[in-house]
Amino acid sequence: MGENSQFLTALMPRPERRGLRTRIMSACLTTTLLINAQLSWAQVSHVATAPEIMPNAELQKQALAFAQEHLAINIQEGDRFELSTGKMDPRLKLVRCDQPLSFQMQNNSARSNRLLVKARCAGSKPWAMFVPLEAKIWKTVVVALRPLNRNSTVRTDDISLREVAAELLTGRYIQSPDLAIGMVLTRSIESGRPLQSSQLVAPKLIKRGDQVVIVATTGGISVRMAGTAMADGRRDEQITVKNKSSKRLIKVRVVAPGTVQAVM
Repeated sequence: MGENSQFLTALMPRPERRGLRTRIMSACLTTTLLINAQLSWAQVSHVATAPEIMPNAELQKQALAFAQEHLAINIQEGDRFELSTGKMDPRLKLVRCDQPLSFQMQNNSARSNRLLVKARCAGSKPWAMFVPLEAKIWKTVVVALRPLNRNSTVRTDDISLREVAAELLTGRYIQSPDLAIGMVLTRSIESGRPLQSSQLVAPKLIKRGDQVVIVATTGGISVRMAGTAMADGRRDEQITVKNKSSKRLIKVRVVAPGTVQAVM
């Protein structure tokens, strides 16, 4: 066929041969332009529809701002905190949300240096992600100014308020000196150590064998009687006393040194 075409072309007059070549070249050029145009349109269409990716740094910045505002409102008076962004997987590719993100603090341990904030997108392409943050929290607590012995009573000059990193605190620490002053230590405390509520007990206001005043109130009338304590007692504890006159055993509540209230 190719040889026949060349043969036929050779038989054509020269002007007609030039016109045929021109038409063939024009058709080839048009086809090439159409193909290139289709490829370009496909590339433009692909770029236009590709989802926009939200940078990790932007997500961390929003989560950090939320956590700072949350802690500033909810942290206890006298406490202090510092927050910074944590590490996220650089391979993470999150589609930018077409709605404002919502954030929620997770149940983070007070002793941990790591906080988690849950970020949620409720847009057309929803997703959720836990954003890690680095946290440092200090709490103002009651600490011993000197070594304190077991069974000693805590005095005003024995303690002070100091900032202590939350990660170093254990048990139920005390944040008010008033809750420690006048209490009795159940164990020895080293200087500089925070005091815990489990290490303190109320002092004994009455000891076994003490002579006490029994106050009995009924119908707006108060009666006072003498008695003998049959056990040690701290404030608000119930103990048994013996009425000196009737020799009867009575259940009472300790209200002050040497004074008990009859339990009716």
